[in-house]
Amino acid sequence: MRADSQFTGFDSGDPHPGDGDSCHCISIKQILPAAKFFQCQDISVKSIAVEISDSNAGDLVCFQTGKHDPVTFAAMALARGASAILTEQLLPCPLPQAIVGDAVEAVCLISSGLQGNPYQSMLTIGVVGDSGKTSTALMIAGLLKKIGLRTAYETDLGSSDGIVQSTPDVAAACGLALIEKIAEARDAASGAIVIEYSGDNPGASAGLKLDILVVTGSDSVLHCSSQGNHFGPDALTVALEQTKQDAVVIVPSDHTKWVRRVDDTGLRKVTYGLRRQADVSAKVFEELPGETTLMVTCGDETAVMQTRHCGEPMALNVLAALSVGMLIETPLHQAIAAVCDLPQIPGRMQRLTGFDTAAVVIDAGGSADRLAASLRTLRRQRRNSGKIWCLLTLDATDRKGDYDSTREDMLARMGQVVERFSDRIVLTSTDQSKQVFLKSSHAVLDGFKNVAIARLVADQTKAIQWALAHAEPWDTILVVSGDSEPTAASRRRSVQKIETLVENIRNSDVVKREEIPATIKMF
Repeated sequence: MRADSQFTGFDSGDPHPGDGDSCHCISIKQILPAAKFFQCQDISVKSIAVEISDSNAGDLVCFQTGKHDPVTFAAMALARGASAILTEQLLPCPLPQAIVGDAVEAVCLISSGLQGNPYQSMLTIGVVGDSGKTSTALMIAGLLKKIGLRTAYETDLGSSDGIVQSTPDVAAACGLALIEKIAEARDAASGAIVIEYSGDNPGASAGLKLDILVVTGSDSVLHCSSQGNHFGPDALTVALEQTKQDAVVIVPSDHTKWVRRVDDTGLRKVTYGLRRQADVSAKVFEELPGETTLMVTCGDETAVMQTRHCGEPMALNVLAALSVGMLIETPLHQAIAAVCDLPQIPGRMQRLTGFDTAAVVIDAGGSADRLAASLRTLRRQRRNSGKIWCLLTLDATDRKGDYDSTREDMLARMGQVVERFSDRIVLTSTDQSKQVFLKSSHAVLDGFKNVAIARLVADQTKAIQWALAHAEPWDTILVVSGDSEPTAASRRRSVQKIETLVENIRNSDVVKREEIPATIKMF
């Protein structure tokens, strides 16, 4: 991957672009003052190549310890005409070298400088956390669009430069790719960009400074998620380090530990919550199938809100989005109207209703806490004596497709939750994980007290078909799709597959129903 300047007329001794005919160069010493230099006092850069195989003559090339052989890399750098080397260790090479502690972070900072620090020209909002992160990011982006601000976004379910929306079939953008996405949003004249990121890779978002940081989810989920993937600081710490000095942090008041951590940074904060006093608060007034009514309070304003984003977790996501609206001085009634108009988020408590058949709710419940929250919401919304079905899709495979035994404790906890909150239980699997379905099922059943109540159907199509055929029209079927797909396109395809499958089954002879309600003639 390469990063090239898009500017002209810049003298290498001036950190800001000007007018002229020379190429835009930047000084590494000005961007990375802690860097050490070998065979030079400073290095002026106009293009950088992360991979030596992609480099051209005159590029700054990047060496990462443990990834490249030093001797081979030095020979290739000389052969390809590299102007200098960015490295984490001194190399046996006569080229000028800039030695840094973290090459990935340094590349991002240099690339951002070459792009003219695009985040400075728009409102930059980061969303950190695992539970509710994607939903909150999409709600914020939708709110900003509704009030007339062209908004770009980067989330696990898709991205947009403010004009064109896409669901890429590659992993979520980070590092250089994220900086390029921000530059594209700036070039599309976007006034804001909403970025979902977990902070699992501390250098992945270097070169980015946030105007607003929104924190979502639960303390345990956020901490464990980040610690499980790297040995550095947790996601919240990383995100706080990537805020501007005058940034605002939107944090849930229900988690006092997070509030204290934000207070310790000296940053300004806005709180939101359902149970403790907050700047933006709400009470769940009523819950009906597919609809939640909230009483929202912001300062001295109070308004009633009806939303299709159901349940307390979604209510918190809504409050986080309304908090952003408050910061940009959007009237409460206007912000509420904007969020109410937003469609259901695919795979996030997405309800599929039908005539004379059980309702189906699709949710990507990847943890026991998230599954419990979804089932509690459905129990509060169920009609009369309707039963709650849980169709739990299991995917306990690692990146190689083998059984991942490290997830057994998590699966057992999910088994406890399913048995506690569901009336009917069906365990199934994705097509890719059928070979480990029995092992995964046994891990889930370890959390059961009565293992006989669960039905095991390895094929997801047959599992949904069986559930719809046996459920009563007033029942609700929660299809837990899991959240293991690696790209936005694959996640969307997974949800669309379930949507199409449910519709086809409802229209088939498997589910017996009347097409037209019976009528009685009156004489």
